[in-house]
Amino acid sequence: MSSTSLASSLASSCSSADVLAAFDDAIADGVDVITISIGRRSAVDLDRDTIAIGGFHATKRGILTVHSAGNGGPDPATTASVAPWLLSVAVSTIDRKFESKVVLCNGKIFTFLALQAGAKGVVFPYAELDTASVVSLPARVS
Repeated sequence: MSSTSLASSLASSCSSADVLAAFDDAIADGVDVITISIGRRSAVDLDRDTIAIGGFHATKRGILTVHSAGNGGPDPATTASVAPWLLSVAVSTIDRKFESKVVLCNGKIFTFLALQAGAKGVVFPYAELDTASVVSLPARVS
């Protein structure tokens, strides 16, 4: 049996005690994932980072914590979410393409574009690993 809990707030700030209480409530409710969209401008020591502390308690109980990477940008290394037990999520608005290369044993090299390369109207379906098959992806052979 699955269930969903949703809590939402439009506040611009909240106390550390309230954040930790929210983590405690979510843990007590037995959730599988906690997502918290509160970002800092810069990283702080982990022993003073309320979200890192709450996320650590959740992780110890097998609960994934997803956290915004921060609100500092756009300079390099401006992420504020540095705890290794948190899954940090960020956005990007750059005008670049990210490519990955696959080198086959026969020496052929395939260059693939990242899934979010900007192609409009392209849908990439979700597939379970045990039922997935080879699909056509946009690629270049060099």
